[in-house]
Parts: sequence; structure tokens; C-alpha cells
Amino acid sequence: MKIVARLKNALCCFAILVLPIGIYQGDADSVDYVIGGYGGTGQYASVIRGCDREAAAPNSFVDVAGAAAVAVPSGRDSPLVIGLRGGYFQTDWTVPRWSYGPDHDHEEVPMGVYDFGYVNPNISLELKYFGIGVGYVTGNRPENFSGSGSVEDTIRGDFEKTTKLSGHLRVGRPDKLFFSLSVNENLQLVSGGGYFDLGIGFSCGRNTLLFNGVSGGLFDEGGVVHQFRARLSRRLDLNVNFRWGSSVGVFENAVSAGLVYRFPRRGH
Repeated sequence: MKIVARLKNALCCFAILVLPIGIYQGDADSVDYVIGGYGGTGQYASVIRGCDREAAAPNSFVDVAGAAAVAVPSGRDSPLVIGLRGGYFQTDWTVPRWSYGPDHDHEEVPMGVYDFGYVNPNISLELKYFGIGVGYVTGNRPENFSGSGSVEDTIRGDFEKTTKLSGHLRVGRPDKLFFSLSVNENLQLVSGGGYFDLGIGFSCGRNTLLFNGVSGGLFDEGGVVHQFRARLSRRLDLNVNFRWGSSVGVFENAVSAGLVYRFPRRGH
């Protein structure tokens, strides 16, 4: 019986550890404040498409991000969470351009360094079986780096078309099995998976959580995303993300990692 009791306590502790801020179970590991820092890199395709042909140029990028969140009012086991995210993206941008030689091939034209930064204030309600959030993303970001004809003109025209809203919807328990949809909430925004993702998350071992789904945004084509979270200590989490796909022969991919620190509640 002692073994069964210990196993039950271990499973309950695990359930508490993987729950995000805003979800409380009356446990000492519940927290009101979290902060995180993230960094990543990857490759996307810049594509031009004509009536009967297309060409792509591979581009590498780096991005970093930070986030903080607080449950309000603090110390009251509140499911209401106010957060702030921000990040920076940079790429050595190269575009394909049609060649008018006899083979009608294309050439790759360096465009120089392209970057953008953003800030994302947000608010959410995180209950045991349901979560929903919304926010606003500052600045202008391209939907992708592809177009028809002049890629440069397409990019300039697409700035205002990129949504400035962020948000998410979760159905199910995040410590067991849940469905999730998010827009402009990945950390980092690009190497964390892209502008949006849709998928299923589940526990896959002691103190670990895995999310698998489809993603899109800034990458030319949609892809598959894997997001993994592990507890390193009582207060420290490790997040690792992988994203992969393909467009016109270019392997579109990203990998990123981050650390999240959970501040102890008063009196714990």
C-alpha cells in the first residue's frame, strides 16, 4: 500500500508541475509569476511563382524572445493571467529572380539584412479544462518572403496584411490530453513554430509534456511542429521546439530552446 500511495503522490505532483500559470490545484508548487527567455534559428524559402514555373532561394534566420506572465490578483488562485511577450527576428535575405538566358533558369539576389521586432501584451483565462486568450502584436511583419513577379514589391505590400492579433484556444487538461490552437503566440514567434499552430498535447513521461501539430506563417509552406517541455527543477522548465517542412525543394526548418523560471508564491 505504501508503494501505491507513493506512486499516487508522484503522479499528483507531476500533474501540478506541468500545469501552466493560472491553473491551480491547491498545491505548494502553484505560482503567480513566470518569466522566460528563448533563442532559435532556422531556414525558410523565398519563392517566386509564374504561370508555369517557380523558383526558390533558401534563407537562414535567427530570432530571440522573452515573456513574462502574472496571475491577477496574486495569491488568490486566480485563473486570470496578464502577460507580455516580445521578440526580434533577423535574416540575410536573398530572393530568386528569373534569368533571361537560354535555359530560363533563375539567379539568387542578396537583398541585405532584414529584421523586425515586436511586443505582444496579452490576457487570458486559464481554467482546468479550458483556456482562451487574446492580445495585440505591435509592428509590421511579412506574411512570408514569397511572391509572384517582384518579390520586393510583394513583401512591401504584405506588411499591412499580417494580422496584429494574437490568441489561443485550449480544450482539455494540459497535464493529460488537450487540443490547442494559437495565433502569434509561439516563443519564439518564428523558430518556435511559426505564426500559428494547431495540434494535440499530452504528457509523455515524468515531468514532461509533448505537443505535436501543424504550423504556418513566415515559412512559405505549412509544416509540422513538435514542442517539448521538461521540468529541470522545482522552479525551472526547459522548452525545446522543432519545426520542419519543404517548399520548392528547400527544406524549411527551425529549432529553438528556452528556459522558464517559476517564482515561488508567498509563504512557500
